[in-house]
Amino acid sequence: MKVLSHPEVHPRFRIKDWLIWTKNQMGQDIVCLPRKAFIWGRRLIEVILDQAHTTIGHFGQLSTSRYVRRYYWWPSMGADIELFCSSCTSCQTTKDSTQKPTGLLHNLPIPDRPWQSVGMDFMGPLPISKGYDYLLVVID
Repeated sequence: MKVLSHPEVHPRFRIKDWLIWTKNQMGQDIVCLPRKAFIWGRRLIEVILDQAHTTIGHFGQLSTSRYVRRYYWWPSMGADIELFCSSCTSCQTTKDSTQKPTGLLHNLPIPDRPWQSVGMDFMGPLPISKGYDYLLVVID
């Protein structure tokens, strides 16, 4: 709305056919989207992200961002794309792990005297009893 009311103050943007335009990193004209635009009962940004994400496939945040930035711009673009991709179940289940492969499991040696091996863990939250809601569990 600021750009529409005072376009002379915002030289990065221009108005054409009641749409706000700017240039992307490649110098192409792209449409600026308002945050509060709705279509079919959903935010316009969510509809565009859903369509773009489905079109290019579930290749994650970077690919989706590159595709969307070719055609659109809005102020919280990076955060919105990150949130959308992190909530996509297909992306979360098909993405490659960035961790090294795990090794084989090994049994721990059996201790031959007391206090040789001690394990501690907290259990909770539990219903509050006498002002406490966690237990410290110690295994010898």
